[in-house]
Amino acid sequence: ENLYENIKNNEDKVKDIISGKIYENIKSSEEDAVFSKTLATIRLDAPIDHNIFNNFDHKFNLNVNVEEYNKLCDLYELRSLKNIFQSKEIMGSGLSPDNLDLSADVVEGVRGGESRVVLNSIELASLQVMSILLNSEYINIKEEDLYNLYDISGLKSYEEIKSYLIEELKKRDLYDYYINFEERATQILELMHKTGLLVDKAALSEQKVSAKKIVDELETEIHNMSGQEFNIGSPKQLGEIIYDKLGLGTKIKKTSTGKRSTNADMLATMKDEHPIINRIITYREVVKVYNTYIEPLEGFIADDGRVHPRLLQAGAATGRYSCEEPNLQNLPRNTELGQMFRKVFVTDEKSIYISADYSQIDLRSAAILSGDEKLIEIFQNDIDIHRGVAAEVLGKKLDEVTDLERRHAKAINFGILYGMGVSALKESMGVERKVAQEFYDNFKSTFSTLMIYLEKVKMEATKKGYTETLFGRRRDMPLLKSKLPFMRAQGERIAINAPIQGTSADVIKLGMIDVYDKFKSDIENGKLKMLVQIHDELVFECEEKDKEHYGEKIKEIMQNALKESQNKNIKVIVSVENRNIIPLKVGIAYGQSLYEL
Repeated sequence: ENLYENIKNNEDKVKDIISGKIYENIKSSEEDAVFSKTLATIRLDAPIDHNIFNNFDHKFNLNVNVEEYNKLCDLYELRSLKNIFQSKEIMGSGLSPDNLDLSADVVEGVRGGESRVVLNSIELASLQVMSILLNSEYINIKEEDLYNLYDISGLKSYEEIKSYLIEELKKRDLYDYYINFEERATQILELMHKTGLLVDKAALSEQKVSAKKIVDELETEIHNMSGQEFNIGSPKQLGEIIYDKLGLGTKIKKTSTGKRSTNADMLATMKDEHPIINRIITYREVVKVYNTYIEPLEGFIADDGRVHPRLLQAGAATGRYSCEEPNLQNLPRNTELGQMFRKVFVTDEKSIYISADYSQIDLRSAAILSGDEKLIEIFQNDIDIHRGVAAEVLGKKLDEVTDLERRHAKAINFGILYGMGVSALKESMGVERKVAQEFYDNFKSTFSTLMIYLEKVKMEATKKGYTETLFGRRRDMPLLKSKLPFMRAQGERIAINAPIQGTSADVIKLGMIDVYDKFKSDIENGKLKMLVQIHDELVFECEEKDKEHYGEKIKEIMQNALKESQNKNIKVIVSVENRNIIPLKVGIAYGQSLYEL
């Protein structure tokens, strides 16, 4: 607080001590700084009576108001502690604080009060999907969580638990969504899992050798530049080399513990001071690709030579699928080595991959949900969205918009969808605050209907406690109830993005389901393989001679997903016509590896 008081009252003096990017970062991050302090501060004013158990004359169970206790567990999300006093054995045992043993064995025996249904992996996954629709913030819940979240302790079978959750879905008007989206997708995702992607083991081995060679070469270069050998992966040793031996980062101040950070942001501020910095940045990128993707992949290759990633329907609060064993959602794109890694995922000699990728789906979802006239017009005229927005905001003709202005528009297009303010936009655009503010203000006035919609989403989410996608999938917004303004602000940013990103996820599911329905027999006999969904992209495999036939049909089906949803009478939360005002656009690509796609 003293730091920010001095910035406000003695700015010139502070700039003499802290200058450049460090000062700008500190100045623009006051909320984050104060919030971090709030999180790190141990509260000493909690109203706790330390003598609460002294001179305890009564049996412990007689002093537990189970209903109130469980309410507190719900309020503070103490899920593992809920229901521990429900058992008749505990309630009648006369346990006192001195002999109450809540060891793991005892707790397992008393939670819920009755014997529980034993669920296999498939049954639990089915219940997880229903549960995340009811409680979106609890992703991939465990069996224990089901009993803490729902009143199912007396139910005797998986079928009874499923029936209970179905009734809960109906009460919240989510049952139709479950039937039309998630239940339909379950079979398709399992088929994708069983099919998997072929791995070129020879290419993977080559990449291991190549990556290790790059790491060794970079390591040698860094050691030569520093004049000594040291552990580049050790922040302490790296800091000693950068700051003490080479004398870099002279304007960077030590932390309260006397350390100086070597994180990516700090290195970025010093990259023009010495060539060693860029080598260290590259070294870290290569090591990350090697350790995260290249080295572990071999362990996921099955006897059929393929990896079989699993898409998890209950793995993300947004409604999108997460991916594991291995995770193909986050394959690296920004480095040469990361791109090369995609070469290990291949087809056989006669086959080819088909990629079907929704273009600008989040911005199209925003246009559908908001009904913004200018945004709709850009999409209907099939204009490049970023160039079109730049033209509208700057009052220029399309052919007058420079590449730099298009990049600025791209920054704000995506920034607005994530609740980005002017300070963050300034960093994203790489411009002065005045320029960012002017661009931001012009965008707000030009696309006023979109901005009104985003404000409406925040207000309704605060009132209801959740947001909804176009098709009614909910995301809970507990942060909006926080007493801390920083947490509420974060909740507002999430609330702005949730319906848009969630609608995009819904559209991709519709497209996937429609393709499956159209080619069901071909998919089930292996003529067309559905392999994986990677964000806005679906990847298929077929014989090369059939690629045009399938590619064009898949494109047509996915582009008509919203119209087909109307034919199926799937409910939407906005005007029914809104789902058809924006044309969906799908890009088709072919290749014999993910790299070629």
